[in-house]
Amino acid sequence: MNLIKKYKEYKENIKNKIVYEIIDWIEIIVSSLIIVLIIKSFLFEHTVVVGPSMQNTLQDGEHLIISRLNYYFEKPSYGDIIIFPHKDLDGEKIFIKRIIGEPGDVIDIKEGSVYKNDKKLEEDYIKELIATYREGNQDYPVTVPEDEYFVMGDNRNNSRDSRYIDVDTVERKDIIGKSVLRIWPFNKFGTVK
Repeated sequence: MNLIKKYKEYKENIKNKIVYEIIDWIEIIVSSLIIVLIIKSFLFEHTVVVGPSMQNTLQDGEHLIISRLNYYFEKPSYGDIIIFPHKDLDGEKIFIKRIIGEPGDVIDIKEGSVYKNDKKLEEDYIKELIATYREGNQDYPVTVPEDEYFVMGDNRNNSRDSRYIDVDTVERKDIIGKSVLRIWPFNKFGTVK
């Protein structure tokens, strides 16, 4: 009789251990999901470069970490590579572009070069000068409105950006974040400038 009682206790202990183990795993999984959602919503996000508009700085297929955190403490600024949504006939897309003009700046394009506040920008990151037919359909010069940013791709002859009225300047509230880290391919791992 004593042996049967011990067997039942043993069996009950095993059941309890399994139940506790399952509960522990559920708690770990739920906690992990909550942490991931918080990080993705408020701190960092992963994105993939699609297309050639940021060449030579970024290549099609590269994976980036975008910081949402930066713009909680500072304003977007000249040279930052940002991501933002853009709606067109094909639906909403995420664009990756470089900030060229901040609120109040006057942007002009002359002879293939970009001028900000009447000073020609020295841009060692661009692929090539702007071909006349790729200057966009904006009326120049453009004064960047308050809380908005003039953005361009580094591959000026293959980029849909603020030079086009359908993209226009980007409102600060629409900026998802700043590109801070390239994580793929591994041989190019590092900060993005």
